[in-house]
Amino acid sequence: MTDIVRHLGDLEYTYWIMDLASSTHFTVFADMEGCCHTEEELGRALGHVASCHSLLNVRIASDEKGKMAFFPSGQPVPVRLIHLGQEDSGTAETDDGIEKHLDDEQSLPLDWERGPLFRARILQATGGRETLMLTFHHAIADGRSAMNILYEVLSSLNGDDLNVGENDAGEPQEWHIVPGYKGFSGFRGLMGRSLAQGLNRLFFRPSNVPVNGLNWPDHRVDHFLCQRLDADETSRLMIQASKTSAGVHGALCCAQLLSLLDEYPSRTSLRAWLLSLVDLRSRVTPPVSDSDLKLMMSMVESCQEVRRGTGFWELAGIISSRVKHALAKGEHFRMLPTQARLIRTTQGAARKGARTSRMLLRLGQLSRPLVIPVSNIGVADYPPCFRHFAVNSMAFVVPLSSSGIWGSAANTFNGRLNWNFSYATPTVTKEQALRMARRSLDILRNNLDPDQAVTL
Repeated sequence: MTDIVRHLGDLEYTYWIMDLASSTHFTVFADMEGCCHTEEELGRALGHVASCHSLLNVRIASDEKGKMAFFPSGQPVPVRLIHLGQEDSGTAETDDGIEKHLDDEQSLPLDWERGPLFRARILQATGGRETLMLTFHHAIADGRSAMNILYEVLSSLNGDDLNVGENDAGEPQEWHIVPGYKGFSGFRGLMGRSLAQGLNRLFFRPSNVPVNGLNWPDHRVDHFLCQRLDADETSRLMIQASKTSAGVHGALCCAQLLSLLDEYPSRTSLRAWLLSLVDLRSRVTPPVSDSDLKLMMSMVESCQEVRRGTGFWELAGIISSRVKHALAKGEHFRMLPTQARLIRTTQGAARKGARTSRMLLRLGQLSRPLVIPVSNIGVADYPPCFRHFAVNSMAFVVPLSSSGIWGSAANTFNGRLNWNFSYATPTVTKEQALRMARRSLDILRNNLDPDQAVTL
C-alpha cells in the first residue's frame, strides 16, 4: 500500500479502538434561517471543504506491517436531507426536535473501513429554517477543529472562497508535546497520578450520580439535552466570571456539582471527579492553528468536595484554581498523551477488534472513578451573517459513555452560551438527566447578579 496518508497517532489510535465498542464520534451543528439548500448543493460544499483537508478524505486500515493508518477513501461525503412535515416542523427549531436527530446521529456508526470519517445531515423546516449537522469520527477531529470545518461548509454554501492553506494531515498530537512529558518521565507521572486516584477512591469514595445499576461502558447509550443562555445572561456570566477567580468554566462546573448534590436531599456534602477538557493548540510551541484539522485535546481531572452552604462563586473559584493547578503541573501534557501511548502498545491485540475495545473500556471503569466531564471550547468567533442566510447558533455535543455517565459540552456563539448535556442510559434515565440539566441552568441563572451592568 503506497497511498498511505500517515499512521495514526497515539490518541487517534485510542479513539479508533474505543469506538469499536462504545461510540466516540461527535456532532457539531448550526441553526440557519433564510435558506433552503438542496442535497446537491450541500454535497458540493462538503466536497469543496473536504478537498482542503486531507483527513476529511480518509479511511482507517492496517498497512503491510499491521500498523493502523489513514488511507485515501475515495468516497463522497454521506449526506442525508430530511424534510420535516407540517406536523413536526413547528418543533424543528426547538431543543426537542434537534435532540432526536442528535441521538440518531450518535446511534449510527461511521464506516471507518470505507470512509470518509465524517458525514452530514440537514433538517429542513417550513419558513426557511435549517439545521446542518456534521458528525465526525474522533480520530480526525476535536470540538475546535470540527467547529471550524462547520463554518467552512457554511461559507462554501454561501459561495465564498475558502482561505485554507495546504492540506493539513500534518503530524499527530504527540509530535507537539515537549520532550519532558514523554517517555519514562511521562510514564512516571502517569503512575503517580493513578496511585493518587486510587487512594482518593479508597479513602474518599466519590459520590456518583444516582444510577440504575452501574452498566459497562459498552452497554450504555449516549443521549443529549440542549440548553442555552440568552445574550443578556451570557454577558452577565462573562462579566461576573471575569471579576472573580472562577472563570466561566469554573461556574459551569460549580452549577453541575451543586445540581448533583441536590439529587441527595439528605446529604450535606459529596465528592465527585471532574474531568475538564483542555485545548492544546495555544499551549504547545509553536502553536497549532485553529484552521488545521487536527486532534489537539487533552484533559485534567480533580476530585472536588461540595458542601451545602458554600457560596456559588467561592466554590467556582476553588474548582477553577484546582484546574489551573493541574495545568501548571503539566497534567494536560502527561495524563491523556501517556495513557494513549500505553494503549497504543497493545496494537498487536487490535486484530481482536471489539473484544479488545470492550476489555479496555471495562478495565478503565474498574481502575478509576467515573467522572463528570465538562468540555468547554470557549467562544466560536465566527460572523453570524452571510449574504444568503443567517446563522442563529453553532454548537456541539460529545458522547461520554466510555468515561462517564453525565456531563456537558459548552461553547459561546453570537453572544449566547450553548450548554448541551450528555447522559448515558440505562445508567442514568432521561428524567434524571433532564432534572439535573435544568437544575444546573437554574443554579447558574440564580447566581448571576441582576444589577450587573451589561455591555453588549
